Amino acid sequence: MKYSHLVLALLLSLIACKQDQDNANIPAEPSMSEATTDTANLESSTRPEEPDPRGEDFGDTEPLDTPKDKTIFAFLTTNMWEFTRGIEGSSFPNGIVGKWIVFNEDYSYQTGYWENMTSQGSWEVDEKTKTLHLTPSDVNERESQWTLRVKSNSMVWSGTEKYGNNSSQVFLARRRSKPERSY
Repeated sequence: MKYSHLVLALLLSLIACKQDQDNANIPAEPSMSEATTDTANLESSTRPEEPDPRGEDFGDTEPLDTPKDKTIFAFLTTNMWEFTRGIEGSSFPNGIVGKWIVFNEDYSYQTGYWENMTSQGSWEVDEKTKTLHLTPSDVNERESQWTLRVKSNSMVWSGTEKYGNNSSQVFLARRRSKPERSY
């Protein structure tokens, strides 16, 4: 009799474990956020694809032109670029709201804030090393060199040691037009 309670407890434990295993094989109802995530990650969907309104990488983007080819030259010269923010720990200021740059196919560039152009110059890019060199027309402005990390409609510039801007990093997002002030 003394062992019957022990056997009964052991038997009930085994039955409970068996039920837990059976329940583990039955898929649980996904929560709304899980269902949304799973649906968004499907490779083929019955829904038409909609662009992500937040942009693909580092900031808000809008419908944009497609670069002519997969070169960095085409990537840079398609549409214009808005500086979105400096990277934490970088010497590049986060107060860059409204700053933009346009790379022209003749290797000239213009930069500015809001509707005003503030600088211009020439640029060159090394496709192999993904290095961008900016030479301002104004001799009072410093040249700069950047290593590029590009992805779809955004990029990150990391300064190099050549001109002493190696502690600077900044995010840029592709845009159709200059940023507008919201007073």
